[in-house]
Amino acid sequence: MTIYKLRYRFKSYLSINITNEEMWAKLGKPLYPRGESVSSIWQPMSASFINTFDETANGKQPDIADWETNMVFGPKAYDALASMLLPFGEFLPLSIEGEVWYVFNATTIYNTVDDSASQQHIMDGVIMGVDELLFDESKLGPAPVFRTDFDDRMSVYCNQAFKDAVQAQGFEAVLFREDLTAPM
Repeated sequence: MTIYKLRYRFKSYLSINITNEEMWAKLGKPLYPRGESVSSIWQPMSASFINTFDETANGKQPDIADWETNMVFGPKAYDALASMLLPFGEFLPLSIEGEVWYVFNATTIYNTVDDSASQQHIMDGVIMGVDELLFDESKLGPAPVFRTDFDDRMSVYCNQAFKDAVQAQGFEAVLFREDLTAPM
């Protein structure tokens, strides 16, 4: 089984923007889900598309976008993939240009890292990144997408089944990196 790190095509596809003001108004604080359940406090928010790579360029609207390392599913992607993911996270609603989109907060955490082949980059006791990462795949559970405490839950990883499901639908904004330490 191959494990992939999820990334996005920032140069040609738009990203999602939720302003801090919107989060303050709806949640009372800025909130960026990182695997802990937030569905009990989440309020549907308004968001917009932005081009994070080049503000002057025209990007395409994705079916699956990125927001603060979380996947954001448009209506077509939600219809196609929600049943596969629902047992392993939570879908948090957004309103974008009159449509309902969903932030997917992957709440499944697998700490099955092969310690002999993995190395964190730590500075002053804080995880700044990961220099090497290998999961002990024999200990991974059934979740098609997951996070790990090894990188302080900053990335989302997936298995081959999720990659195959995304590609079968023709959703092209998501990248699947075999190099689990790749920054982009």
